[in-house]
Amino acid sequence: MSGSAPTRKKKIAILGSGVGAMTAAFELTSVPGWKDEYDVTVYQQGFRLGGKGASGRNRKASDRIEEHGLHVWLGFYENAFNMMRRCYEELGRNPNMPLSSWDEAFKKFSYVGVMESIEGEDAGIRGLEVDPDWVFWIEHFRENKQTPGQGKEFLSIWDIAGEMIGLALHAFQTSPFGPPQGAPVPGANPDSAASQTPPPENTSPPVGLASAEGVRKESFLADIATMTVGVVGSALGLVARRSNASSQRHRTRLVLGPTTAHLQLLRARELARASHEHGSTICEILADLREWLWDEIEHIVEQNTVLRRLWILIDLITAGVRGVVFDGVLEHGWDVIDKYDLVEWLRRNGANELTLRSGIIRGTYDFVFAYEKGDPRRPNMAAGAMVRAMLRMLFEYRGAIFWKMQAGMGDVVFAPLYIVLKSRGVRFEFFHRVTKLELDASKTEIERIRIDRQVWIKPPPTGPQEPPRHEDDAPIQQAPLVLETDEPPPSEQPKSVRPAHLREYYPLFSTKGLLSWPSEPLYEQIVDGDALRAGWTKLNYNLESFWSSWKPVEKRVLKKGEDFDIVVLGIALGALPFICQELIEHSRQWQDMVEHIPTVQTQSMQLWMRPSLQNLGWNGASSCVAAYAQPENTYCDMTHLINRENWPVGTPEDPNRDYPGSLAYFTGPLLDADLLRPFPVASIPVSATHLPPPQPPFVGATDAPVSLFAPPSSTATPTGIAAAALQRDGLPPPWDHDFPRRMHEAVRRTSIEWLTKNPGVLWPLATTTHDEDELNWFFLVDPRHRDGKARFDAQYWRANIDPSERYVMSPKGSTHYRLHSDKSGFENLFLAGDWTKNGLNTGCVESAAMSGMQVSRAICGFPENIVGDYDVRGTTPALGPLEVLGDYDGAVMVIFLPENDVRRMLPAGLELEEQEITPPGFHPLVITLGAREGARFSFPRSLLHRNYLEVMNAIPFVRMTGFSLGRGPFTYVPRFYVTDPLMAGGGLLFWGFDTELASVEIRDKRSTSTPERLWQVRSPLRRFCALSASMQGREAFRSLEDWLDRGPICKLPIRKAGLDPACRTGAIGHNVKAISSMLSQPILTRSARGLGPFVSACLDWGLGRCEVRPLDGRVTLDDEYLAGPMRGKYDITGFDATTSRSFGFQIRTRWKLSLPAPSGLASRLVELGQGKNKLALRSLL
Repeated sequence: MSGSAPTRKKKIAILGSGVGAMTAAFELTSVPGWKDEYDVTVYQQGFRLGGKGASGRNRKASDRIEEHGLHVWLGFYENAFNMMRRCYEELGRNPNMPLSSWDEAFKKFSYVGVMESIEGEDAGIRGLEVDPDWVFWIEHFRENKQTPGQGKEFLSIWDIAGEMIGLALHAFQTSPFGPPQGAPVPGANPDSAASQTPPPENTSPPVGLASAEGVRKESFLADIATMTVGVVGSALGLVARRSNASSQRHRTRLVLGPTTAHLQLLRARELARASHEHGSTICEILADLREWLWDEIEHIVEQNTVLRRLWILIDLITAGVRGVVFDGVLEHGWDVIDKYDLVEWLRRNGANELTLRSGIIRGTYDFVFAYEKGDPRRPNMAAGAMVRAMLRMLFEYRGAIFWKMQAGMGDVVFAPLYIVLKSRGVRFEFFHRVTKLELDASKTEIERIRIDRQVWIKPPPTGPQEPPRHEDDAPIQQAPLVLETDEPPPSEQPKSVRPAHLREYYPLFSTKGLLSWPSEPLYEQIVDGDALRAGWTKLNYNLESFWSSWKPVEKRVLKKGEDFDIVVLGIALGALPFICQELIEHSRQWQDMVEHIPTVQTQSMQLWMRPSLQNLGWNGASSCVAAYAQPENTYCDMTHLINRENWPVGTPEDPNRDYPGSLAYFTGPLLDADLLRPFPVASIPVSATHLPPPQPPFVGATDAPVSLFAPPSSTATPTGIAAAALQRDGLPPPWDHDFPRRMHEAVRRTSIEWLTKNPGVLWPLATTTHDEDELNWFFLVDPRHRDGKARFDAQYWRANIDPSERYVMSPKGSTHYRLHSDKSGFENLFLAGDWTKNGLNTGCVESAAMSGMQVSRAICGFPENIVGDYDVRGTTPALGPLEVLGDYDGAVMVIFLPENDVRRMLPAGLELEEQEITPPGFHPLVITLGAREGARFSFPRSLLHRNYLEVMNAIPFVRMTGFSLGRGPFTYVPRFYVTDPLMAGGGLLFWGFDTELASVEIRDKRSTSTPERLWQVRSPLRRFCALSASMQGREAFRSLEDWLDRGPICKLPIRKAGLDPACRTGAIGHNVKAISSMLSQPILTRSARGLGPFVSACLDWGLGRCEVRPLDGRVTLDDEYLAGPMRGKYDITGFDATTSRSFGFQIRTRWKLSLPAPSGLASRLVELGQGKNKLALRSLL
């Protein structure tokens, strides 16, 4: 901090309160001394925090928990758990109070599975009118001794591939083909059984990749001794009968039998443990195994559950490993295959159609609502994002695969966060709905934020008053269940008057000693609270609804410099077209993001059942299963939450008692309203995707196409970007206040219809005597004691239809349209949410938490490490304990110059090396100019944190002539120009680089529709202009491979590709080879410290995780190190180097710089660098 004058604290406005926004607030205020730097205020619509994770307690219904949907935390949520552990530690609850620590608030949950639809496989995917024969495939995933949230890094991609091979071996060993052995180690995480925690005694015995017997849950990795002689005999007999024919048909394939196949899998595992260099050999082994296995079991695979599941696992693992090896995943990370849908990618790598229709695949899509417009007939999920998440879930979990919250998510997550943040000094402005973000005149910053204040808060009462109680030991009088108020609603909302003295709204109340959020506001604190209560449902005064009819009491305008300096946008993606219209209009990146990243509606229901889970007919352990009948395709037993609710105490002998014995949560996709059409209920199959037909007076007439939209009104209708978003998502304008009621009714009808056909599979004892599929409605808890289906009205169901409630999808081709948290394109705006490009890129708690941490890191530098926000650990070989790292945003330009002119630039001891990029007689010159942001040492993390500009002219493919080893290739840099005195001095004295302090002038020219950036680099000491450039970006940022895979645009000439004919061909192989070979070489410069003629270091550009876009423009070179003929002007035309012999692109990436090495150690750098390059090219090509 320069100067003696005190620096004004920066004001940070956080908009929204989901996991991303709250994580950003938590991390920003975790830095010691943060109050000296920042003021933090959270603006939130309505009465509670949480976004899509918000939950409430229904005070009219025994304080029951009402969620947006089913929420469980996965064992790999390393960053989210880290935050919650620190939060609970700081919260410091009395150990005698409920959920006093994080490990009381979260409990391990290890029984997870899918449903297989054996005879109706097609019904599950295509919605055909076929009743499938449902079979459970539930696994007990063995618990381990790890603890989530300790900052442990994830395995590398190849290590994960090795785990997959280990699972294939485990599956084969415990199948009928495996060798005789004792009981198998259960679970999909088969590492050292001795180190794993045994299952609880009161649960069913684990049986590998299956659950308990007794409720038709069949075993896959069961003990061979429990398998019937008929199954084993038929399988092995089939092997004997077909081995001759099989070997004759496949002479080029390794001849396999059960024993040989087992030995080959053992060999594959050992090769995987040895090195990724054996990837091709491993793929051949797995392919041979897959082909042999299919030959042996093809005729019985549909009928034999054991062999079918063996096949599915072997087939999936073979396809997955092959994709890792041959699709560039090892070098570039999982994002490189996001251009494929998951099934498309698996099919591309040889997966069988039986596997692609299996419950595992359908359950994977169900898990993330991966259906366009909520229609299960339209699955779409980016392969890389999904595979990354699923492999972390299966192989990287800490403690248990799932962790269940021991109350509502609001109680367990957002109430503690609110209390801790409030005690730290964060301000919360409830009942503040953001309506618009406005830019300044230059269109580079947020200038104003328009907000509707929804209600006034009553002034504090005169005289002494009690603070809000954090505990309530007095018994609570139970009110009868009332779903709608009996008070008549007023005909018109009263006009509120601003109170003379405002007090702050306190949002929590206590139930059974636990501070919780209510499901509706605490009306007693609100001016006109009685009117708000009366019309909350009947007039849709719901302050969280996009279609609310409640009128705001004040229009507020927050101004930059007065109310905020920095904005953290933590509002969900679906709402952005309605509040960020100006940003979208002036940013191509924002246009692409809202256009290419869709959202989907979801629905859920919660059933409080009178019988226990066992008395419903479920004899196994409490479980969670997906891939069941649409649309409520996922079921989870949540009985453990009943004790956290406040139900009246009854007696087991009382047949009319209202105390629930079990609790079930269901969730699934919800069709967009514009797809709803009436059709006969009788024609709806079990797996149908459509809602039941609306009936009068629900909406319209049943003999005509129905629209759920209200009739046209004279009320102003959204236009432009907002109107396009409504049309795309099938939503009506905000003046259609009745739309939520209609959709709520639609989900009610769908849920009742679903319960007439599907409970019998889950709960064999819960059906009626006349229909083995229909739920016995008497089993539903209903304090009003209604009859039949009317008892469903005492349950809780939800249609998540608001733009901010819609789940963010990750369809194929969408990942590169996501924006980084710190790359919004506007200088004072940061982005927090699972819709950002955060390293996980799926809709979940961990994605949002990582995004919030990235916001904090960009603003204050903390936290330094975010577990899992990358796939590929950089290529920099560290020669000591220190590295310098940071972010980079700049330009890379490559110019093909005459070889003889380039050679004259080299000092004695260096010479040009042969390269294959340029035409004969030419050599590339690389020019980089950009901003290095947050440059810091890897340890200690707080050291440096410098932002500066850097320019360098570099000559790749250079070798040293005075060494017999490690002569090259290097990239020779005559001189570095930097704008920061400290970095110039450090480069000169510590690294020994030839570094010079320079001045860089940057101007933005906006005379055209595409902004143009002008650079001018001057050397004050030598008084000459080293470089000037004018550039403009073209199109949106994408991954490097995405750009280089667009053949017609990318025409980089390579004289001799030298590619293996078996490898992928086309422009991508040539282009990737060209760029990666130039930017992956160790840099070499003349030593400024007398440690030899040269000093070298590895500069890792992070090519596997960067974003690029082509640049057009012109560069003028006048560096003193350039030979005379090379000085001049050069045109840059994107990636096309066929005509101008130059190309350029803008790159955003994270970089690392290793410690310096004098000439004598340069050989080690080259060896390491060459090894990395070989791996990169092999995996890409």
